[in-house]
Amino acid sequence: MRVLLTRSAENCRKSAARLGNAGHAGVILPMLEYVPTGENFPEGNFDAVVLTSAAAVVCIDQPEAGLLAIAAYCVGETTAIAAREAGFLNVIAGPGDASELARLIAGSGAGGKLLYPAPLHKAFDFAAALSGWQVCEFALYEARLIDPGKTELETALRQSDAVFLYSPRMAAHLSEIASAHSLVELLGGLTLVAISEKTAHALRAPANGRILVASHPSEASMIGLLSRIAPGPMY
Repeated sequence: MRVLLTRSAENCRKSAARLGNAGHAGVILPMLEYVPTGENFPEGNFDAVVLTSAAAVVCIDQPEAGLLAIAAYCVGETTAIAAREAGFLNVIAGPGDASELARLIAGSGAGGKLLYPAPLHKAFDFAAALSGWQVCEFALYEARLIDPGKTELETALRQSDAVFLYSPRMAAHLSEIASAHSLVELLGGLTLVAISEKTAHALRAPANGRILVASHPSEASMIGLLSRIAPGPMY
């Protein structure tokens, strides 16, 4: 199965490798890049840190030993793996959803100061969800959307059987640029695999009813859905 991947270049490469291990092929067309904002870390000591994407880990340049030693609550296993590789010593992997991660943190029985290195355009408010914590949030990085251009997008769509959509923001972006480049019909001919119902609802392009939603918000669950798709012809 040929799957269009539209995240950052690094994440696309990692996803393509996981698809290859499962007997599929990734069609890489980055439509997202992570750019550090340059905002300074808040001063003081913290009891825990919440990481909502592997990008947050990458954008923390040379983390201090004190930060690496506190509990690192990660939104899912992919982020947890990145945190361990970066040297975080006490990593807790969440179920793959920010609201569920907040419930996990709230149910831990802990409390104190929680550092939240957030994206500039955040999708979830941890301060509102965690009344037992003093959440210190700052914008660490910006996730910038990219329009690859009509030729590149059309070529990638024609080479693909399916598209992986990891967030509502990317689903809306792909729909918008497909419309702008008059490629809605071509996009609609593919099976769109969404990581969540919220992501599926953000689509603004027809998909002929061929939208599959992962039973669990993880890439592994998305890959598992590929067995339900019949591959199409290579153009």
